[in-house]
Amino acid sequence: MPTIECSKKDFELLVGKKFSKEELEDVLLGVKGELDGINEDELKIDIKETNRPDLWSVEGIAREIKAFIGKEKGIPEYKVLKGKRKAKIDSNLKDIRPKAAYAEIRGIEITEEILLQIIQLQEKICQSFGKKREQVAIGVFDLDKVKGNVKYFAAEPSMEFIPLGFSESMSLREILIKHPKGKEYGKLIEGFEKFPLLADE
Repeated sequence: MPTIECSKKDFELLVGKKFSKEELEDVLLGVKGELDGINEDELKIDIKETNRPDLWSVEGIAREIKAFIGKEKGIPEYKVLKGKRKAKIDSNLKDIRPKAAYAEIRGIEITEEILLQIIQLQEKICQSFGKKREQVAIGVFDLDKVKGNVKYFAAEPSMEFIPLGFSESMSLREILIKHPKGKEYGKLIEGFEKFPLLADE
């Protein structure tokens, strides 16, 4: 049962309505949710619907509640266009992690709250449907920093870059030893001579 953490102020802004604790407990029933706690501005919401990952973020909960209270009904429509950027997948990955999908989201200002929700949603999907990243892993990148096309390829373990949260360059092999995420998920690529890597070119 996913527990969603979010800002009460952000939640009310998205729904377009302020809620007392009692009103919040009542309206969350509409999304099979239960208020697990309030600490100043922080809400903890237990979502009992495990087959609705769209409810695993404050944006999804707010969208559903707006429909539940009659404020806004229907599914939002998003314009989907074919991108100009090309994405290449290295055939050498066929026995490692052979598949990848990409999407570019434009026209959104990413605030601190939005970023936290994206990371929370990404982690919950990877842990549940992704079987702790064994079957699915999701990455989010700042499009302004991506140059040229994107490639997903089998990289040499000696290849280096500066990993997130660190100031020094490390090889891929060092990342598996020193970085918290490398330690946690390195077992997924144990035994392979090359490692899957996503990069721009």
